[in-house]
Amino acid sequence: MRALLVAGVVVLSLPVAPTPASAAAALSIIPITWNVVGLDSNDVTSGPNTFASGARVCNTGDVTAANVVATYVWDSANAYISLDGSSILSVPSLAAGTCTDFYFNVLITRTAAARLTARSYHIEATADGLGVVST
Repeated sequence: MRALLVAGVVVLSLPVAPTPASAAAALSIIPITWNVVGLDSNDVTSGPNTFASGARVCNTGDVTAANVVATYVWDSANAYISLDGSSILSVPSLAAGTCTDFYFNVLITRTAAARLTARSYHIEATADGLGVVST
């Protein structure tokens, strides 16, 4: 005859000290400018041909975000639409619960050929130790 040995396990519920919540920065981003820009259809040489395109980056975390960087990223090509200036802007820090606005200058070449054309883009933001957020 064989015997079956059953071993039991006793689990004790002991009080455990709560672990402190870990503090961290967290970013969010939203567009804050129009997505439609253009030249004067009557005379492409008059009026503006540079337009602000921007996003608001907020630190929704509970500690300061360091080295916050916003990058303007083109998703398509168009010879008539480009940036006038840098595609990368930054601030050294962003306090918890605050926001900052990043503006990029979009330049349209003064030519009738630019009429009814488009170029897709998005704006990304990141900071030290954080992932990328995107519009």
